[in-house]
Amino acid sequence: MLKLVSENTGLAPRLLNTAIRYWAVYPADVDGEIAAADAAEEAAEQSWKRERDLLAG
Repeated sequence: MLKLVSENTGLAPRLLNTAIRYWAVYPADVDGEIAAADAAEEAAEQSWKRERDLLAG
């Protein structure tokens, strides 16, 4: 599995292992960062949609 992720992302397997170990020790931190990124993405999409609608008239 890590080999496939490594090949598709270009990340070295050792970096993936480090990330997995970190997530195993600090799951709340990683999950919080993921949630924040998801919220930022959603806000950006909503902003883009409002801008598009305003420009469409």
